[in-house]
Amino acid sequence: MTFKDKKEAKKVVDLYALANKKPLRVKQSDNTRLRYICEDGCPFVILVSLDGKGPGFKVKTLIGKHTCEDGFTNPRATTSSLSQYFKDKVQNNPKFKTKDMRQYLDDQFNLNVNPSMLKRAKRMALQKMKGSFLYEYNKLEDYANEIRLSDPGSDVVINLSKDGLEQGKRKFLRMYICFDALKLG
Repeated sequence: MTFKDKKEAKKVVDLYALANKKPLRVKQSDNTRLRYICEDGCPFVILVSLDGKGPGFKVKTLIGKHTCEDGFTNPRATTSSLSQYFKDKVQNNPKFKTKDMRQYLDDQFNLNVNPSMLKRAKRMALQKMKGSFLYEYNKLEDYANEIRLSDPGSDVVINLSKDGLEQGKRKFLRMYICFDALKLG
C-alpha cells in the first residue's frame, strides 16, 4: 500500500485503529518513517517509510496479527481523525448532535470519547466544509469567464449581495447563464 505523504499514512492508520478497536501508539516517527505498535505483548507492528523507488510513502512491514483485547480508549481517536470520520455525517446533517456522535462511537467501536473532543471534531468538520464551499464559490468567476471565452454569444451574470459589499465582503447572491444556442432557438 502506498501513500502520497506521511500525513495521509497517519490518517489511514488512525482510521484503521478506530475501526478495529485497537489502541495503536506511535513508537517511532521522523521525516522518513512512521512505526506503530500495539500494547505490550501484542505482535502487531506497521512500518510506513519513504519509498526509495518512487515518490511517496509505502508500507514496508506489517504484522497484522493482534493478541490484545479491544481498547475502550484509543490514543488514535484524536480530534482530527474524528472530524475526518464524521465529515460526511456532519455534512449531511449539520445539526448532528455530539450526544449522537458519542452514542455512535460507543455502539460501533465500543469507544469512550470525551464530549468536548467531539465538539471540537464537529466544529473542525464544519469549518472544513465551510472552507470547501468558499473555495467552490470563488471558482464561479472562473467558470463564468470560461463560458464567455468558449461560447462568445452567451450571457453570464453573477450578482453579489449589496449587504456583503457594504461590509467589504464579496457575498454571492445569484447567477444567470443563457447560452448562445438557447438564444438562437
